[in-house]
Amino acid sequence: MKQKIERLIAENVRLKELEKENQLLRSYLDLPENQRFPVVLAEVVGKDFLGTEKYILLNKGRMDGMKKNFPVIVYNNILIGKITEVFDNFSKAVLVSSPNCKVPVLIQETRTEGLLEGKTIENELILNLVPKDKKIETGQIVITSGIDGVYPRGLLIGEISKVEVSEKEMFQKIKVKPAIEIEKLERVLIITGSKQENE
Repeated sequence: MKQKIERLIAENVRLKELEKENQLLRSYLDLPENQRFPVVLAEVVGKDFLGTEKYILLNKGRMDGMKKNFPVIVYNNILIGKITEVFDNFSKAVLVSSPNCKVPVLIQETRTEGLLEGKTIENELILNLVPKDKKIETGQIVITSGIDGVYPRGLLIGEISKVEVSEKEMFQKIKVKPAIEIEKLERVLIITGSKQENE
């Protein structure tokens, strides 16, 4: 009887984990077809948010077809980073909040372009290279511009939380609040190709 109860508990845990995976995949498939990419589901098996480089380790690697620079997202096409190192059975993905991760972006409402960077300490994103003559407001949405050929256009990053304009500076100081708390992630989606390849 004891062994039977233990087996039932183990099976219940497994089913709950499968349901979580299915929820993530269902939320992705609920997106309009023109916003979907070929993706692979991966589990977060390690993480480091305290060093100068913030990254997660994923349980998909070279044997699963993973390659360097594959973007990593979650539901609703929220960008969280990209793969930077690939091993046989796992991969390392640097987060957009890492200071050495730079992402070409644009502000959805105004189409103003800029370059997004992370910060070493806080879980904060900085939007650089936006001229001070551009009208930027808090609450506006920041998405990938797609001009670098790494990140597809239109992936959600977050919203503008603070704007500072100085007469002495050419560019505005803009802070961006990420659309998701990356520290709590257990599963992610890895984009393995373009929408055209999926058609």
